[in-house]
Amino acid sequence: MHWVIVALIAPFLWSILNHTDKYLISKYSHDTGIGGLAVFSSLFAIFILPIAYFLNHGVFLISGEEAGFLIITGVFTSLGILFYLYALDRDDASHVVPFWFLIPILGYVLGVLLLGEQLAGNKILGSILTLIGAIILSLEFDEGFAVKTITALLMVGSSVFLALSDVIFKKFALAVSFWPSIFWNQIGMVFFGLACLFFVRRYRQDFIKICKIKTK
Repeated sequence: MHWVIVALIAPFLWSILNHTDKYLISKYSHDTGIGGLAVFSSLFAIFILPIAYFLNHGVFLISGEEAGFLIITGVFTSLGILFYLYALDRDDASHVVPFWFLIPILGYVLGVLLLGEQLAGNKILGSILTLIGAIILSLEFDEGFAVKTITALLMVGSSVFLALSDVIFKKFALAVSFWPSIFWNQIGMVFFGLACLFFVRRYRQDFIKICKIKTK
C-alpha cells in the first residue's frame, strides 16, 4: 500500500472518532457529565490487555521501573483525553481537534530534553507554522478576534499530557518492545479510570448514569 494512502487513512479514522466523541458528548453530557465518559474511556483499556498479552506473553518480564514509567504514560493519556473531552463539550470538533497539532511540536521539544534528539530546520519551521495555525483557530472572529481562552487552555493541557505520554512511551518501547509497552500503558489508563471511579464522587455518579442508559 502506498505511503500516501496510509498517511490519509489515519486522519480519516481520527476524524470519525472525533465526531463520534462530539455526538456522544452532545447526547449524554447534559445528563451524565464529562467525567463519566472519561472513566468509561479509560476503563475500556481493560479489553486491550488480553490482546496485548496474547500477542506477547513477555509482558510481565520487564523491570518494575519500566512498568512504572509505562503506567505513568497511561495516566497521562487519560488526562489528555479528559481535557480533550471537556474542550469538546465547550466547542465544535472542527475548532478543538486542530489543537492536537501541538502534540508533535511539544514532542519535538520533549524529545530534545528527554531523549537527546536534535531538531532539523524544516521541523522547526513546521512547528512555527503549526503554532500560528493553532493560534488562529483559537480566535473567535464574530466577537472581534476574542480568544477562546478556556478551549485553548484545555487543549494545550491535553496536548502536553499526550506529548509527555508519547515521548516517555517511545523511550521505554524502544527498549522493551511494543506490546509489553502497550500492556502497561493500558494498565495506567485502567488505574486512572478506577481512581476516578472510586475517589471522585461526581465522576462515579456520571459513570453509573451512563451504565443505566446503556442498559435501557
